Amino acid sequence: MAAPAKTAIDKLKGRDTNWKWHLKEKTDLIDLLYGGATSPREGTPSEIALGFVLANSEGFIGKSASDDDAISFEVIYERKCRKGNTVRLAQMYSGIPIYGADVAVLVFEEKRVIHAANRALPVAHLSDVHMGKRPYKEILPIIRDHVSALGGPVVQENSDDIELLVWKGNPPLLGYRTAFHIGVERRPWEIVAHAENGTLLHKAPLFSKPHKKENNKKKKPVHSGTTEGE
Repeated sequence: MAAPAKTAIDKLKGRDTNWKWHLKEKTDLIDLLYGGATSPREGTPSEIALGFVLANSEGFIGKSASDDDAISFEVIYERKCRKGNTVRLAQMYSGIPIYGADVAVLVFEEKRVIHAANRALPVAHLSDVHMGKRPYKEILPIIRDHVSALGGPVVQENSDDIELLVWKGNPPLLGYRTAFHIGVERRPWEIVAHAENGTLLHKAPLFSKPHKKENNKKKKPVHSGTTEGE
C-alpha cells in the first residue's frame, strides 16, 4: 500500500472501525471505501461530504489538498437517495474542473459518511498542466472542421454552453467541452477540443445505449482490505 493511502486509512482506522477498501491498481490510492461509518458530523450533506474528502485527500489524490493551492474540490450536486444523500464533488485545478475527475460520497441520514467512490486524479499527474488557450470563438472554425469529419452537417445548438476544463492527457492540458448535433439525423455528440489548437481530444455520442458486455462478471479488486474487527 502506498504511503498516502496508508496514512488516510490509518486515520480512518483510528476514528472508526469496520471500513473496507479497494485500491487502484496503477496508483495504489483509494478507489472505494465502504462497509464503515464515520461518527455523526455537523452541517449539510454537502458540507459533510466536502469535509470528508478534504480530511482524507491523501488517500484519494496522494497528497493533502490543503498542501496544494492549485487543487480543490467543489460540490456539483447533492441528490436524495434511499439511504441518505449522494454528493458528488468535482476535482478542480486552479479553479478549473478536471474532466471525469470526482469523488462520490454517500452521507447517511444520521449525518454519517458510509461510502466513497474515487475518480479523482492523483496530484502527481498534475505537476505539469499545459495552461495555454485561445478564445473559443477563435478556434471554433477549426473545431467544426474536425467535427464535420465525423459524418455530415454540423450544428452547435447552444454556442454559449461551453465549459473550459482540464483534460487528463499526458501532460494534462486545457480543453473546451461542448455538444454538437452531427449529420442529417442531428445526433448529439459530446466534444472536447484542445483549447489552443482546436484538435479533438474526445468525442462520444450522447444519450446512446451502453455497449453490451460479453462478460458481466465483476472483476476481483486488485488490492482490498478491511478494518473489521480491529
